[in-house]
Amino acid sequence: MLKTIIFLRHAKAEDAYLAENDFKRKLTERGITDSEKMGQYFTSLNIKPTIIYCSNSARTMQTLELFNQKAQLTAEIVFNPKLYHALASELLEYATSQTHQITMFVGHNMGISGVAHWLSESGVKELPTCGLVVLQFENKIEMRKGKVIAYQVPKEI
Repeated sequence: MLKTIIFLRHAKAEDAYLAENDFKRKLTERGITDSEKMGQYFTSLNIKPTIIYCSNSARTMQTLELFNQKAQLTAEIVFNPKLYHALASELLEYATSQTHQITMFVGHNMGISGVAHWLSESGVKELPTCGLVVLQFENKIEMRKGKVIAYQVPKEI
């Protein structure tokens, strides 16, 4: 049975020095537009995750909310504080332990780009803000076994 993992990096957020604290940083106008654009693009892939794990920072939750307004996903959403700036190794543990057929992660760099790179058969470039990568696996989620189904960045939409 095929398994699919979707990684979405949060969209462009206000500069850290302007925010009250990093955890509460909100999206910029560009971040808002990019989140909506990426959600619209995602509908063309016709992929429906059954569960979405999202960091509970303001910018990741806002990215997912705007993305989902366009993508119209009905998946269960789990806001997980452990995903806030999770390392690639931590995300790898979450990803490889998934029992769902289609799982989505919304998180931060460098972890989100690192785990996508490690899991893909050929490696993927670092995800810019609101970058998306979709990986598909034959039976089980393993390092260097994911076929890249989509790699999309907002600038190219």
